[in-house]
Amino acid sequence: MDAEGSQVVAIKLDWSNYTTWAYLMKNYLISKDAWKYVDGTLEKPVEGIENYAELLSEWDTVNAKILTWINDSVGPSIARAFTKVNIARKYKLENFLRGLVQGDRSVPEFYSLMTRIWDQLATMEPPELTSLDYYVKFREEQRLFQFLVPLKPEFEPLRKQILVRSPLPSVADAVNELIAEEPRLPIGISKKVGSHCRANPCLIPNQVLPNEMIWEILT
Repeated sequence: MDAEGSQVVAIKLDWSNYTTWAYLMKNYLISKDAWKYVDGTLEKPVEGIENYAELLSEWDTVNAKILTWINDSVGPSIARAFTKVNIARKYKLENFLRGLVQGDRSVPEFYSLMTRIWDQLATMEPPELTSLDYYVKFREEQRLFQFLVPLKPEFEPLRKQILVRSPLPSVADAVNELIAEEPRLPIGISKKVGSHCRANPCLIPNQVLPNEMIWEILT
């Protein structure tokens, strides 16, 4: 299922042709075996299932391709209408991401939260970039750094091992290693708040951030 990196249906969505555009886009996604991701037939993997990290990574990859196809098929007038909203939204998400720490979350819980942020940021990326292999590789490396840096200090030995590898592992592979390591952390210590929490005046340290506040940021 490769992204073409160009308009995939005969018309671009404008303010008057949604019905026709939606019909064409649905048929295109069906032809790519991707409609099941849109209508919910194939749900996003949930934490706790076997091979969670790999399945989530695969789901995110296909989801990004679908978003690229849709973005490529939206007319400029509609795109402009949402530009200002996207800029404000992106700033909010980026600011939240920079202040994020693992806190008391398990590795799978933290990975799930990070993935939700990455998914939303991915919808704001220029479609022409997401079709380039070197950009996808660059983005994967950035996500690896973003995930490793806020982890608890107890993960430092494994974090160092991961970062000196060449080539760097995928985020999914790193998450699997961290999940395997987590039960070996000393009881009690593994529950302590990370000493590397950042002083961000816009954010409460996330180990005490109420779930409803996180939900407000991510929605």
